[in-house]
Amino acid sequence: PLTPDGRAALSALHAYLINFTLLDLQEGDWLIEVGGGTGYGAALAARVVGPQGRVVTFEVLSELAASAAENLRGQDSVTVICGNGLAPASLPRFNKALFTCALGRVPQPYLDALPEGGRLLAPLFAGSDDREQVLTRFARVGGRLETSEHGAVRYVRGALPR
Repeated sequence: PLTPDGRAALSALHAYLINFTLLDLQEGDWLIEVGGGTGYGAALAARVVGPQGRVVTFEVLSELAASAAENLRGQDSVTVICGNGLAPASLPRFNKALFTCALGRVPQPYLDALPEGGRLLAPLFAGSDDREQVLTRFARVGGRLETSEHGAVRYVRGALPR
């Protein structure tokens, strides 16, 4: 847990490998991460996307966003935004998106903005119980949005601002 109440937690280390592989995260990509915590995932992603890529990480909890900004200081390719990434005022440019919190559905603006060849990955609730979640990938191929499921996962529920 990253907070005493358990509302935020560091993802299991193998989850980053799985997520980045399913996103086909590569050098030069522009990634949006929603649920950035203390910045660990953004730091890893920045190494993958390299100096030509960008990582924008949203964190709704101000104490974690402040920690992420401190941890990522000097990483010119990373921007930390303290705010609700589930309903941002506007979306930065991206071709890959990663939600690190469980959702009932992906916010429509993300799906609408997903460019050709882009990928988005989110743990979505699979049943009436929040603990039933499926890692779901969306990909824009030939102008269509394709969806695929990639197994059961366990993430914290998407948070609203305090």
